[in-house]
Amino acid sequence: MRANESQLIATLRSHPDFVSANQVATELGVSSKTVYRLIARINAQSATPLVEKSPGKGIRMTPTTASVAVPETPSNQASFTPLQRRNKELLVLLFKAPYQVTAQQLFEEFYISESTQASDLAALEETLQGYALALNKDTHRYGVIGTEAAVRTAINATLANMNLFSVSGIQEFSADAKDLNPYDQQFITRELLTIEKKLGEPIPYPYNINIFSHLYILIMRMRQGTLIPAAQPSLSPRERSLIDDNAVLYQIVTDVIADFNHYLNTKMPYSETVNLLQYLLSIRLQSRPTRPRDLDPQVRAYTEYLYNEVNRLENNQIESSMIMDDLVNHLQPMLNRNKNGIFVVNVWLAETRRQYRRLFDEIRGVMTRSESLFDLQPIPDAEVGFITLYFARCLEQQATQKRVAIMCTTGVGTSMLIKVKVHKAFPDFDIIKVMALAEYDTVVNTEHPDLVISTVAAPEIAGTPVVVVSALFSEEDRRRIVETLKGRA
Repeated sequence: MRANESQLIATLRSHPDFVSANQVATELGVSSKTVYRLIARINAQSATPLVEKSPGKGIRMTPTTASVAVPETPSNQASFTPLQRRNKELLVLLFKAPYQVTAQQLFEEFYISESTQASDLAALEETLQGYALALNKDTHRYGVIGTEAAVRTAINATLANMNLFSVSGIQEFSADAKDLNPYDQQFITRELLTIEKKLGEPIPYPYNINIFSHLYILIMRMRQGTLIPAAQPSLSPRERSLIDDNAVLYQIVTDVIADFNHYLNTKMPYSETVNLLQYLLSIRLQSRPTRPRDLDPQVRAYTEYLYNEVNRLENNQIESSMIMDDLVNHLQPMLNRNKNGIFVVNVWLAETRRQYRRLFDEIRGVMTRSESLFDLQPIPDAEVGFITLYFARCLEQQATQKRVAIMCTTGVGTSMLIKVKVHKAFPDFDIIKVMALAEYDTVVNTEHPDLVISTVAAPEIAGTPVVVVSALFSEEDRRRIVETLKGRA
């Protein structure tokens, strides 16, 4: 049983009865999500559940096991799925690159057979090839061959596959990060706070996780392996321009790298300063909104493409003035993340998909097509989810006030009564006209209402929906109006 699982059991045993997961999380310095994940691991290792969960009460040690000794056992093949095991093996190789490790160093944590080791090595070799890396095999010693950029990309992807970017905060990332000791954690946290102080604003979640993970990877690469020198160490014209255009951020990252050199007693290549600068440029900072004159031509073209394509799919009902600033300020750092292989988590992705499935699928299709048009790397669903929320908010804001016409046979009497009842039921409606049936064609073609509420049946004109209601305007009438508007959303 792992140390964090044992700590959870010890904490639960210190409480005589049920205790909330939030309280346990506070005592352990982790999130409640981590507590539930640990409970699942603990119970999976036992024939009968050791930890009991009760809705409304909390969690506790199962009464029959509360006093039973829980042995500290080594991690073995039963503790991990094959995918989890291979991700851990992959990190060992990547952190050590280009140095080799022995078979014992690579597999000793898992207690697996030689045939399983061979199977894992074949899978690892195939995975590495996907990142333009090769597995160097030499008489039970193994290493990774490739560029530093490819190694970093593979490490980030592996951490993402291990759900390390799907955490709720730095404390939870630290608890699950491989070989991150308390001194390194404190140092990285202190550097992150220094960056925020110099920026004059906090780095928002989830970007703080991205910066923390980048600095964590940097320490692991320097301490366990060595940075693979680039074929052309000199700066490209684009990188020089990047530094010139972002002098304040450049000074911040220069100071951070100097701190790392002192902490690790080394001297990092200049490329690490540029890499960290790219991470800061991949954050949407409130103090650094993108001004039109500063907009990169590709960002401008991409923003216009995205808006025009989604607006076309949404029947041209999205006002550009309501969304373009938000899109520009998000897409500039997003495209920088895409170029530099920087991962970002989106904790709202599942809920965004659920609530805005049609819009999400539309935008994902547009952004997928954009990859070849703008020479982009594959755009992950996390980024699609962020963009979906901008468009959804815009559509919902524009849809708040519907322009409604009310109609009866004569345009007086019943329709005036309906107007009062509709206004009470839907105070946000803009009732633009109370009309007679004889005025119907003219009003729809000139006033263009979003909806016609009528006591008499009438055919739709120009796609304007008509909801027929009773003179008493019942709850069923109100419900059908809501359903009609939902169907046209």
